[in-house]
Amino acid sequence: MTVFLLSLFLHPILPLPQVFRDIVSQHGLHRALVPPSIVPSPIHKKILVRSETGGIIPENRKIYAFGVEWDDASYASLEQNKENINTLIMEELSLSDSGMMMLAPDKFKRTQQYLTQNDPDLSIYALINNYNQISGIWDTDILYGILSDETKRKNLETELKDFATLHNLGGINIDFEELDTKTIPYYLIFLEELGSQLHGVGKILSVNVPLSNDNFDLAEINKSVDLIFLMAYDEHWSSAVPGPIASQDWLIDGVGTAMNQVPKEKLVVTLGNYGYDWTLGKKQSTALTFQEAHTIMRESDESIVFDSGSLNPMYSYTDEQNKEHEVWYLDAVTAYDELSAMESLGIGNISLWRLGSEDPSIWNIFRQPASQRNAKNIENFGYGYEIDYEGTGEFYKLQSKPTLGKRRLSFSGIVVTKEAIDTFPMPYIIARYGNIVDKKIALTFDDGPDINFTPRILDILKQENIKSTFFIIGENSEKYPEVVKRIYDEGHILGNHSFSHPDISKIGHLRTDFELVSTERIIESITKHKTILWRPPYAEDIEPETPSQVQPLINSKALGYITVGMKIDPNDWMNPGVDMIVERVIEQVQSGRGNIVLLHDAGSDRSETILALPILIKKLKKLNYQIVGLNELLGSSRDDIMPAVVGNDAIFQNVNHTSFSMFSLFMWCIYYIFIATLVFGLLRLILILIFAVVEKYHYTPQRIYDPSKNISVSVIVPAYNEAKVIEKTIDSLLLSTYPYFDIIVVDDGSTDNTSGIVQDKYGNNPKIRLLTKGNTGKGNSMNYAIEHTIADIVIVIDSDTIFATDTIGMLTRHFFDPSVGAVSGNVVVGNRENLLTYLQALEYNTSQNLDRRAYDAMNIITVVPGAVGAWRRETVIELGGFSHDTLAEDSDMTISILRAGYRIHHEEYAYAYTEVPTTWRVFAKQRFRWAFGVLQVTWKHIDAIFARDTPIALRLFIFPSFIIYQIIVPIIAPLFDSFTIIMVAINMVSYFLYDSGVYVETLLHVLSYSVLFLILDFLIAYTAIAFEKNESWKLLIYFLPQRILYRFFMYYINIRALWNGMKGGAIGWGKFERTGTVERKSGKKENSEYGIIK
Repeated sequence: MTVFLLSLFLHPILPLPQVFRDIVSQHGLHRALVPPSIVPSPIHKKILVRSETGGIIPENRKIYAFGVEWDDASYASLEQNKENINTLIMEELSLSDSGMMMLAPDKFKRTQQYLTQNDPDLSIYALINNYNQISGIWDTDILYGILSDETKRKNLETELKDFATLHNLGGINIDFEELDTKTIPYYLIFLEELGSQLHGVGKILSVNVPLSNDNFDLAEINKSVDLIFLMAYDEHWSSAVPGPIASQDWLIDGVGTAMNQVPKEKLVVTLGNYGYDWTLGKKQSTALTFQEAHTIMRESDESIVFDSGSLNPMYSYTDEQNKEHEVWYLDAVTAYDELSAMESLGIGNISLWRLGSEDPSIWNIFRQPASQRNAKNIENFGYGYEIDYEGTGEFYKLQSKPTLGKRRLSFSGIVVTKEAIDTFPMPYIIARYGNIVDKKIALTFDDGPDINFTPRILDILKQENIKSTFFIIGENSEKYPEVVKRIYDEGHILGNHSFSHPDISKIGHLRTDFELVSTERIIESITKHKTILWRPPYAEDIEPETPSQVQPLINSKALGYITVGMKIDPNDWMNPGVDMIVERVIEQVQSGRGNIVLLHDAGSDRSETILALPILIKKLKKLNYQIVGLNELLGSSRDDIMPAVVGNDAIFQNVNHTSFSMFSLFMWCIYYIFIATLVFGLLRLILILIFAVVEKYHYTPQRIYDPSKNISVSVIVPAYNEAKVIEKTIDSLLLSTYPYFDIIVVDDGSTDNTSGIVQDKYGNNPKIRLLTKGNTGKGNSMNYAIEHTIADIVIVIDSDTIFATDTIGMLTRHFFDPSVGAVSGNVVVGNRENLLTYLQALEYNTSQNLDRRAYDAMNIITVVPGAVGAWRRETVIELGGFSHDTLAEDSDMTISILRAGYRIHHEEYAYAYTEVPTTWRVFAKQRFRWAFGVLQVTWKHIDAIFARDTPIALRLFIFPSFIIYQIIVPIIAPLFDSFTIIMVAINMVSYFLYDSGVYVETLLHVLSYSVLFLILDFLIAYTAIAFEKNESWKLLIYFLPQRILYRFFMYYINIRALWNGMKGGAIGWGKFERTGTVERKSGKKENSEYGIIK
């Protein structure tokens, strides 16, 4: 076991095929570029003058940031920089002919949930624009159509207000651009009306306005809105001639003009951080992120030129088609100068366009006031949000991790006037392998093996002589090792698909290591070979777009795996139909999308995939495609992909094979024994419920009292040290309405004043006799009393029990039928004073009285209780009297009577109010004696199972129940419960941390049966209470506590009894101290006339 556990923590050694060792990064080492000579520029006097002549430099500015849903880098930036942001403005809404529409509701929900969990104080505004996603232009026609139509305009206003309220947003941001003169009046009306609506629900209205655009009347806009965002970028925009994106003079002049119309407290200056790549001679440019601008500069071997007139960086390059390009961009250096300029103007509120496109080092200075801002904080910089790929193909391996770059800066006063790059930063670099190969297709299957579907797929592949790859789940492989072996033996390749199919992007590296290593060890134990292929579940992050998505590749690389993609995916797991699966694969194959097809052989019903597979193979062959294994796409052999286990791993393989086999057998046994026990329990409960109802409403034996027949009764009261309660018990008996009875009190060697009380108070009562004897136990006391009576019927009552006035008559009426040997009464808990006593009260109603109802109908009542039981005296004598070789003499005699062919009835109206233990310690002693006694009775009568004269129900129902619930269940149930609790706990933690679990299918099956069992058990309890007239429904409150507390407590009791039975030794009766608190306060109605059913 130690070696097995050790193997799960020691990473397997996975040798790389030559194809992966031959590829070297094309990036090589970071190049130290020779910077251009830095010549000091003229001082930008506008900044200096304003800062020296009264500009207010804010120490606590508010930072706003714009985010977009169409770029994952935006979300990645938010994750890294949320602490530096006061308000996030999400580009989430756009216009349609009918009004407002959401652009990416799922991603918007993701963002909201993330911030709720990680930064709940960060406010969110929703941005709505008039950008047409289809045509790629700012749609002024739709905008005019809505704003000029009063009905549509007001509907849009209401939609925006409701959206802000529904999603608990801080406000709405309006980004309507390229407005023409006819739209402007309606735009102003719209802002006024929308502002009124939003302000009415406590929301902020803000607008985005281009800097230095005369179409926007800032003074009029200011009347309706709370904030005006000045878009201080696009001085030269994407369709303009090349030039600075935000020159300093342009920025300062534009913001200064705005300040003449709007109070500076309502102004937010939006700084851009992105670039444009203009192809000279073409009208339209390409937008670039900061990282993209730097990547092009690095790969084209160009150097940055920091334009002294605009203080914007730029460079030129020639592409592979020999076309000239000019690139202008903004970075942390331009932001540094822009912040200085804004502070010289006294502007405190700043925003960023946009998250994900920025120079990450900008956050080192964005929040800092001028007094603390230091340009050294932006000299070292990285990329942060995007991934670089090298090569082509559908096999992936992390090539290198990010490194920082270095820039040098030159100043003139507080202004950065020169920037040079000494060392470029490097992003994550992921290498692609297995170039797209024409006319070769590899079929792969995920999520197996499945005992029903995988073999059928293998049959098809064998018939077509095709080799494939199966990415298997460890949990399934553990269940069906024979299928895994068949996959390998038939020449296919095995890949790792994790142990329990979690979302790898949401789990930590330790859990990821376990998922991969445990599955690897299973593959090794079955096939004696490793695999270097890995495909993450849900295809998560196979081609990551942001650094936060790279971790799975980092983990898989550390373990030596190659990640396998799947460009061709028909989504067969959604069961779209056989024809659709085939059509989607063929369409994607012919489009040249890739070489690897993703199909599934498990996880759900895969019948459609199986039906589609032979059709797909024939069509691919007809189109002259060669279907190959993944190894052929890499130019490798199967042995390269699945090398033999050698060295220390060979030792692990032998141990793991045995360990996994044993564990698999253990899991199989646990599961099926658990299910078998639950099924038997369910059947038992169903039978009890059915026969209890039958007994209640349809079983009508002769139970009417015949006054012409005088049946004599002796009520036997065995007593040992019962001075506290004996008087109350006898008094209750004397109130009985049945005329033909006497009372025999047997003092079984009491050391208190039990005999004295009986003699003093009842010595002259002819109905009462006192017998004394040495202490030899309850069974001998009852036999002793039987020897001293000639009554037809003997009723045994515990000395702590109180009878209802008609109980004796109710019991006696059954004996007019000569086939009746005994009658069980209805025991009611009479001292309900704490939780334990209420739990017992519920148990007496459900597990005892209701059982006896059902057993009455089947004539298999197994216990006539000592608290209230009537016996035909001749029958008891005939069977040798009550035995003293068990602690359950009442159960022993009951079984003996049944085996002798007599009937035993249950009398629901024969109420006896008994005292039950009030402490768990005393309760444990009592139940241990009962459990041990039942074991003794079971062993004593075990031959009844094979005796043909034993009633069938007794043979096939009662004794199997005894064996299962007194011997088997106490042993295995704690294992089941412990296993279930542990699995539930593991899965709760796993889902809380990772949104995934382990052994989920097995656990769901077990929990489903358990819940079904619990529901039926509750129905039993409900029925039991309903059958007991005037019993309190409040008892059902204790249903769950009883099932939980009793369950584990009785495990202990039964195991202890079983252990004592196995090791031998005498067990005494024991005795709990009586309190004398029994009262007839259960609410039971007594019958006015004995023998008559009311």
